[in-house]
Amino acid sequence: PTRVGDRNEPNPPVCVYDTSGPYTDPSVDIDVRAGLAPLRLAWIEARGDVESLDDISS
Repeated sequence: PTRVGDRNEPNPPVCVYDTSGPYTDPSVDIDVRAGLAPLRLAWIEARGDVESLDDISS
C-alpha cells in the first residue's frame, strides 16, 4: 500500500521479471572467471558471417 496522509491506498500488482539469468539459479555452478556457457556460439558460427580473431583489434 501507498501511504497518503493518514490512510493507505492499495497499489495494483506489478510484473517483475528476473533478468539475472543463471546467476540466481541454485542448480547452476557459476565461475565468474570462466564466464557463462556460450549458448549461441553454434548458431552464430552457422550463420557464416563472423570471423574469430586471435586478439583484440579495436
